[in-house]
Amino acid sequence: MTSLSQFVDLMEQVRSWTSGRQWIFRGQINVRKEWPLLPRIGRRNLLGSILQKHFGWRDGESQSSDGTGKITPKVIPDFYAPPDIAGFQEWCDRAIAVQPLPENHWERLALAQHYGLATRLLDWTHNPLVGLFFAVAEGEEQGLYGGVYALLSRNEVTNDVPFADCGRALSTDDLQKALSGAPSPFAFSKVITYVPRPFDRRMLQQAAVFTYHVEPAVALEPTAVSDRSTADPAAIAAGVDLIEFIVAPEYKPELRKGLATLGVRYDTLFPDLDGLSRQFNYGFITKLTIRSRGIPSDELPQEPRASADDETQPKR
Repeated sequence: MTSLSQFVDLMEQVRSWTSGRQWIFRGQINVRKEWPLLPRIGRRNLLGSILQKHFGWRDGESQSSDGTGKITPKVIPDFYAPPDIAGFQEWCDRAIAVQPLPENHWERLALAQHYGLATRLLDWTHNPLVGLFFAVAEGEEQGLYGGVYALLSRNEVTNDVPFADCGRALSTDDLQKALSGAPSPFAFSKVITYVPRPFDRRMLQQAAVFTYHVEPAVALEPTAVSDRSTADPAAIAAGVDLIEFIVAPEYKPELRKGLATLGVRYDTLFPDLDGLSRQFNYGFITKLTIRSRGIPSDELPQEPRASADDETQPKR
């Protein structure tokens, strides 16, 4: 992919394949071969090795006695949360002292993700131009090929569904127990789509949507469409439910400029002082050229880019 017009044409083609389910988009400054589509908490430098085995909830047990001294064991369902969810709950307990938090657990998780906590969520957007922005934001100096990903949206979860009900059948050996009573429609889901209310300005500006990964240490991979009698028509048209568009490093600066003319910039996607400062950093070269007469052009700083030791995706 070499130009903004080419990207828009490709997105028009992708969206023409929609049939009731939406495509969502994600951009990375490095392609998934190097940076797998993993939630941050599932990466090996965090809890990936632990969450490969212990990604589900476990029951607890208590005992009670009657007047005769007879002791009766009692099972407490989902008493032990996985380590990442336990950490998120502690984050909520502390964050409430900083600012008011949303009432429900899904919105709290989305807020935590947007402000840097490693969670089971992976950032996506309804706007493909926002996805392209994050793919070209930086990385050309290190020769990084950017990636834009289009994913056919999975089952969409609602705020009343407990985390523990998502993928419950995948985290227990007792399938009958997992499906007893009124089982959740998400019991077998490995990846779920969550669309939050735009209660945060960043989420609103970025048209934010998330995927929730029941097995956060397992990377998201394309699923080939083989059964055309049951597959979604949109996936049939594409052949897979995950499409990758690659941007060579030499095209990133020009694509950034094109996006800026359309208003897709740091200061619009991050409507706070952080975003404003980032955008000013990008714009300093122009301002210095105008204001620094007498300074040789080869002594003026070049457009800011990622440093050689910065391997992190620009945070959303």
